[in-house]
Amino acid sequence: MAQLSSHSELLAWFEERTGQVLTWAQLQQAPDTVAISAKGIFKPAKLPYALSVSQRLESPYSDEKAVYQENGSWRYRYAQEEKKNSNPVSLFTNQGLKKCMDDGVPVAVLIQLTKKPQITKYRVLGLAKVLSWGDGFFTLESTTLAGEGITASPVTDDWFSYSSKGVEDTRERTLREIAKRQGQGAFRSGLLTAYEGRCAITGCGTKQVLEAAHVTPYLGTKTNHISNGLLLRSDLHTLWDRGLIYLCENLTLKLRSVLQTSEYSELAGKEIRSRADDAPPVSMDAVREHREWCLTIKNV
Repeated sequence: MAQLSSHSELLAWFEERTGQVLTWAQLQQAPDTVAISAKGIFKPAKLPYALSVSQRLESPYSDEKAVYQENGSWRYRYAQEEKKNSNPVSLFTNQGLKKCMDDGVPVAVLIQLTKKPQITKYRVLGLAKVLSWGDGFFTLESTTLAGEGITASPVTDDWFSYSSKGVEDTRERTLREIAKRQGQGAFRSGLLTAYEGRCAITGCGTKQVLEAAHVTPYLGTKTNHISNGLLLRSDLHTLWDRGLIYLCENLTLKLRSVLQTSEYSELAGKEIRSRADDAPPVSMDAVREHREWCLTIKNV
């Protein structure tokens, strides 16, 4: 098995699969080892950090279920490793998670769904930052590699003319703008998990084009509640924000007249995807408010 060149590539592999259900065999087909059956906390020998934590069925540890927060993120309490006659602080697995906490390095979270004699399957809950360690538990909160607080650079006069000088800076600025548009941080991470990494309308699983859409418009952090969110392909996000598509009471998609003979016509009447069992449902009040607003828009 080929070795990956960096820790960040391993974390990116997990982030690409946020929300997906993978068999143990599929996890072993990753470009490098990303989890092992011997321990719930996997700390590669070549890294000072833990790479992943796995919640196992029939585990002797009392790991808790992930709980969604109002801002769309989830929090998760994961039990520290313990050994008889050993101080938990000295165990290399716990130290790997502590190093993640100290340096702000994410760790991947896996939840086992089935076990033998069935095919063993895990849900990739996503990436998380380690917030604290105490009372026998690590407290983790969902995050993304893009991180929080990314802002786009302002447009300046040189935006309107081309020069090879500064092309790399422009590329970095573009990537920052994409990250902002996708709905960075906790809100997008929570929606990726809730919709198992797929567009709520089309089922598209290409993470690079999936964005965190607000059902009703963003009006500050309180509107980042996961119940006010949909994970949408970027073009559908644009149509949603422009009031060209909306949801009916039975959560099926309705198109405004301008789209009814377009390539989007095949999506009319399609019911949105169900969320993961432990995710809060989409707010019907928000769905109704968005629909009522759409129907007030003229000439579309």
